[in-house]
Amino acid sequence: MRAQLMVLDRDPRVVGLAGRPVRLLWRDGRGQVRSWVPQLFARYADGGGLLADCPSRAEASGERARRAGEAVSAACADIGWTYRRLEPLDEVLAANLKWLAGYRHPRNRGRAGLVQAVWEAFACPRPLIEGVTSWVIRLRSSRSSSMRCGVPSWRCRWMRRCMSGSWLARAASRARPEQRRLPVTGQSR
Repeated sequence: MRAQLMVLDRDPRVVGLAGRPVRLLWRDGRGQVRSWVPQLFARYADGGGLLADCPSRAEASGERARRAGEAVSAACADIGWTYRRLEPLDEVLAANLKWLAGYRHPRNRGRAGLVQAVWEAFACPRPLIEGVTSWVIRLRSSRSSSMRCGVPSWRCRWMRRCMSGSWLARAASRARPEQRRLPVTGQSR
């Protein structure tokens, strides 16, 4: 569930998250009272909502969970929300997301002007090394050379400012899987 929560947290449309937000009660076809507690709730910027269950394994779904999913889905449809089962992420994707999420913390925001410099450096298509070199040189000429320059680019990626809808996102999606993998071990921050 933690990885699915990180995916929702990274989604720019999501403005709020809650765990185990409601208990739904209903009567089944035989008149017996049934209940279910979805694991996550996400509030979208447009006012919509998502109730979600996050099974630990893709094949983990008993009859009770299937029937509960149908009932929760119907209840969500009545109030304009959606219900989904968020399947577990691929191990490499989950590890990369966990590593990248470390840059979400405000301490990694960097000094004033760093994020803007990254935005400007990658405003148009160019090789990664050229973009990084341009903003590092610009920053070093105006500030101390001991500054941590790598943090803002990863923070931008977490906040999806440099990636979403850009040429860089399209290029990353065309890369082979082994080229897309972010380093996940032995990283110093």
